[in-house]
Amino acid sequence: LEDLLDAHLVQQPAAGRYRLHDLVHQHARRATTEQDAPAERDRALTRVLDYYVHAAAAADAAMPFLSLSREASVDRPSAELPHFTDKLTALIWFGTEYLNLLAAFEAAEEAGADRHLCELPRFMRAYFARRCGTTMLNGLFERSLAAARRLGDPLQLAEAHSDLGFARYNAGRMAEAGAAYEAAAPLVLQAGDIRAEAELTMRRGYLRWDEGYVEEPLGLFRLAGKLYADGDCPMGTAHETAYEAWEILRRGRCAEEARRGRSALEISEG
Repeated sequence: LEDLLDAHLVQQPAAGRYRLHDLVHQHARRATTEQDAPAERDRALTRVLDYYVHAAAAADAAMPFLSLSREASVDRPSAELPHFTDKLTALIWFGTEYLNLLAAFEAAEEAGADRHLCELPRFMRAYFARRCGTTMLNGLFERSLAAARRLGDPLQLAEAHSDLGFARYNAGRMAEAGAAYEAAAPLVLQAGDIRAEAELTMRRGYLRWDEGYVEEPLGLFRLAGKLYADGDCPMGTAHETAYEAWEILRRGRCAEEARRGRSALEISEG
């Protein structure tokens, strides 16, 4: 890379980051099309997509609220993944790589890499939540859902419906969110994944809460808490307990709320 930089064939906009000049980029694309076998190009693209899915998963795991996403199912890349010490380093990486992540998504769609299309947006949810990128995230999950339908895997499809529903919810599109959750529910049960069921139950609780219902959200939060416990997910249990405490507080039961709040803190600190 340093030799290419000295020869003015690449640029270095920041320390440790390189990019091709436009003409060199065009030449490289033309050369690989003319000289490399399609299978070789596919393998190279898959390595890049694998890298970005796993790197995004690592950054997502460094966010304050532990991601409840399953581990990435695509192959682990041979390249070393970035190391994230805290949420700040993860957010900086997402900001730096944002355009590359979107380009990877577009390339995956063009190549028909449906597993990458399903998983990449999932690991970007927390980042989009912090940058208020609801419009972009809705668009990504719409296309992710189409990829999940092509795969035909019940769990991928259930999570795609659930994630699209949550994106709709964050965009204020409540009726569409409810429809997506309804579509996800039987698929989650078919897949038999307790954590995915717990996450969907929590999201349905948020929705019913914001729609003004009283008893139903509390019941959904408590069911989610049981599912998180059964799925050995203490961070999910703590999250559910905090929401349950807040709902109890809204009803004026302060002593009970205080007990639930302390319980949530004990879980998260443990």
